[in-house]
Amino acid sequence: MCFKSIINHTNHDKEIEAEFYQIADSPYDVERNNCTHKSLEFATILIHEYDCRNITFNILPHKDGEYNHAFLLWEEMVYDPTSKPPFYREDYEEYFQI
Repeated sequence: MCFKSIINHTNHDKEIEAEFYQIADSPYDVERNNCTHKSLEFATILIHEYDCRNITFNILPHKDGEYNHAFLLWEEMVYDPTSKPPFYREDYEEYFQI
């Protein structure tokens, strides 16, 4: 939950979504703007600009074991700015196709 969102839920939801898509739309760079960078940037904005809590940074290894993928869980929803298309407030089970 975000303290600022309690005060004016709708306005901040739109601001948070805009921040997310700005990060998602930034060009991918394996060394400077990969899934870890993008997810951590969004988490930092949620924490420092909107006083959000209950954010979990997640890293999943790919099947081949050669690299990992990072995304956020916040209030039990998935936020993945690197996926194409990006996942914004996606249900956990839908994200993993459970």
